[in-house]
Amino acid sequence: KTAVGLMSAAQLGGQHAATAASIITLVTTDDTTQAIKAARDSVSILSGPYHRQVAQLYVLLFNRAPDASGLQHWVESLQKGQTLSQVAQAMFDSEPARTYYPAGMSKEAIVSTFYHAALGREPEPDALLYWSKRLGSGLPNALGTTAVALIDSVTGYLGDDPAAQTSQRLFHNKVTVGLTYADGLGGNDLATASALIAQTTAFDTTAALTAAFAAPGAHNHLRIAQLYLLLFNRAPDADGFQYWNDR
Repeated sequence: KTAVGLMSAAQLGGQHAATAASIITLVTTDDTTQAIKAARDSVSILSGPYHRQVAQLYVLLFNRAPDASGLQHWVESLQKGQTLSQVAQAMFDSEPARTYYPAGMSKEAIVSTFYHAALGREPEPDALLYWSKRLGSGLPNALGTTAVALIDSVTGYLGDDPAAQTSQRLFHNKVTVGLTYADGLGGNDLATASALIAQTTAFDTTAALTAAFAAPGAHNHLRIAQLYLLLFNRAPDADGFQYWNDR
């Protein structure tokens, strides 16, 4: 309930009290899927899709949750007119990215890193060849364009292959945990950002979210969401959440 409440107020900007109450009724001890879907369907996302898009890039490129400062920086880049592919390229070209992608790393190794980070598995031979060729196309922002296209292929998958569905679910769960940490809780610790994603599976986010709530800096946001649940049995509204956090 706390995770859904934080997502509704902090990530999605939900303001409607009735909706805040109704989505909590959909939460069970084993599943938050319906509540999260209802929250997304019912509220207006204040910053457009930017926060989720940047979180997706953090998962694909670095296999970690965004830190709050980095998330805000890249969201502002998008708001100022940079394309998502340009932001992806800039994230890859940044000095911290060399920890994940040393100089001289092959295109095939980069694609395999993407797959392990986002999908938790090795790419199929045909997929490895396809995405490696895209990386080597020589076009401007080739890596950024490839990264965005790969994310679109994962999030847009509508087929019935069980392995692909599991990979899609894993990616969505990692992004949700990442947004909860950076956007919902304001987390900035990079070691925690990596550890949370390592604890996320395609079928369970409980361990990761529990760790996120216990992370340094999460205390105020967490307590406010818990108070709304205890006192009103609903998610916080965005204005109320911000008001009490400022206090």
